[in-house]
Amino acid sequence: MGEVNGDRSNYAFSAWTRNPQPMYGSCQTIVDFQAKKVQPREEVRGRAARITLYMHQQYQLNLSRQDRQLMCAWAKTYPVDAWEIKRDKRIVGLQGSGNPLVSNPELLAQYCPA
Repeated sequence: MGEVNGDRSNYAFSAWTRNPQPMYGSCQTIVDFQAKKVQPREEVRGRAARITLYMHQQYQLNLSRQDRQLMCAWAKTYPVDAWEIKRDKRIVGLQGSGNPLVSNPELLAQYCPA
């Protein structure tokens, strides 16, 4: 996992193939080093999107219109799962607040109007 995170660097999230050729064993995350973009495996796309949208809202993280559209699409396509709920509850326990897009998924419509 450390190798994937290191290779991801600060490259933009993207999606460009439905059939990635694995670069990291059985992990389906792929990195395009020339284009400086990364395609996360499907099971984490919604999580990454909700974290990114939260950071955008809470801390004014800069997002291009294209990046925001992608994050909104992923957040809608890949719903909150049990792991994400458990993680968010741990965060709330530690810092007193979590990601409202996880605890209240219906708020996504405010972040990502149709």
